[in-house]
Amino acid sequence: MILMLNTFVLLWLLIFLFYLVRTPLFAPLIAVAVWCAYYLYNTIMNQDFLFFSAGTLFILFALILVSVGGIVGLYPFKNGHWAPKETSHINAVLESTFTNWHYLAIGSLGLTAIGLLGLIRYSFEEYQLFNSILSLFLLPGEFSTDRYGGAQYLPIELKLLSYMIYPSALAVGALTAKNYWNGKTRLIPIILALAYGMIYSSRTVVILTIVAMISSDLAVRALPHEGKKNDLRNILIAGTGLILVFPIIFIGLQWLRQGVGAEFIMDDMIQIARSSMTGSISAFSQWFQQYNWQDYGWGKHTFAGPFELLGLSTREQGFFLEFSEVGATHINIYTAFRGLIQDYGFLGSSLMLFIFGLISSMLYGKVKSGSVAAIPLLAICNGWILFSPFISLFVNNSILTGYIIFFSVSFLPLEPHKRFID
Repeated sequence: MILMLNTFVLLWLLIFLFYLVRTPLFAPLIAVAVWCAYYLYNTIMNQDFLFFSAGTLFILFALILVSVGGIVGLYPFKNGHWAPKETSHINAVLESTFTNWHYLAIGSLGLTAIGLLGLIRYSFEEYQLFNSILSLFLLPGEFSTDRYGGAQYLPIELKLLSYMIYPSALAVGALTAKNYWNGKTRLIPIILALAYGMIYSSRTVVILTIVAMISSDLAVRALPHEGKKNDLRNILIAGTGLILVFPIIFIGLQWLRQGVGAEFIMDDMIQIARSSMTGSISAFSQWFQQYNWQDYGWGKHTFAGPFELLGLSTREQGFFLEFSEVGATHINIYTAFRGLIQDYGFLGSSLMLFIFGLISSMLYGKVKSGSVAAIPLLAICNGWILFSPFISLFVNNSILTGYIIFFSVSFLPLEPHKRFID
């Protein structure tokens, strides 16, 4: 009943925001849409999961705060404080910036492929496998055993090369959004991510690659344009496609992680995929119900990646150390809101959510007025939103590095070159 109530409120909030901004590309609206779909699925399909009212209502409260911040952030744009730039100026800047993204996409895809080949070679030597294509299917089980046993080691050069999958996804998403590259090129980083995910027994790399690509795509589409009226239709088609494809990816990688010798029981795999992909609301509500509200992390959970690099804390392996029973299985995924609460408490996290909505809205307004420089910043806001059902985007140094590279390369003074791939 509580899930149905939340879904109903989120649906009305979604309609209100769309009526206000008249576009599906508004960042706070994207947040509400993602969570509305998430709640709707849980309402219909996850009735065997355990839900507590307080936790589910906090997520609803969090999305209302993001929306209120977004409405406040629209004020400068709605009142003409950010006048739209001339089309000629926008096009001139775009040509230069898209040239930078061309070189970034080609270079980072090349480095990602080199890193993948290096990972395969290293893996065959490390695990003393036969030089056979069939031996590749043994690697996920080997890597998974080492990772969960705390004995995994990977050369730093291979780790850094694997990071390049994210700037490549960001650049490809940006280029295809404005039809500078053929839409089919989106498959290149996805295929590379699937290869990494299969070998390294990681589903996260696939999810983050798709999140990165969609985040930059949505940010670029917020630029003023003429004659394109089908954004909503394209988003719905893409969303439906992802809903169908993600379970297949999850099931396949989960089976490989257990080892190709493991028995493939379809019902068990479906249950694992269902809980991993959609069980975080249940897990969060269970955690929220018993949280003691005493200690503050002051950023070490929300920004676990940077905090580890600075030597301020140690990042947990995986999502969280604790597991919650979700239906017939268990997960350690508790949404991005758990980290905020652990870091800043109720009042602090409420303020952070309002500020996030405010900033993301202002960045959307800047891009909508023609600011190309705001695109990478809006993309990272979109990325946090898309990944929020799992955990904070800033837990992962790899994708954060990708956004930093994407942002930095955007301002290189290169001569415009309109197209590399038609």
